[in-house]
Amino acid sequence: MPDCGVPYDVLAWTAEKLAYLRRLDAHTLDLSLQRREPERRYPILLTLLRRVSEVS
Repeated sequence: MPDCGVPYDVLAWTAEKLAYLRRLDAHTLDLSLQRREPERRYPILLTLLRRVSEVS
């Protein structure tokens, strides 16, 4: 194995991870981001704003 500054264990883990994803047919999944309806688009931000308004 060529010396690329990455420990062998990390490379082995990456290879195992890729093999696992291939077994799941991950390459066939549609991972495109689809817009959610406006009231559900930013749940974390809305939760934060609600909590801040309760404290103020």
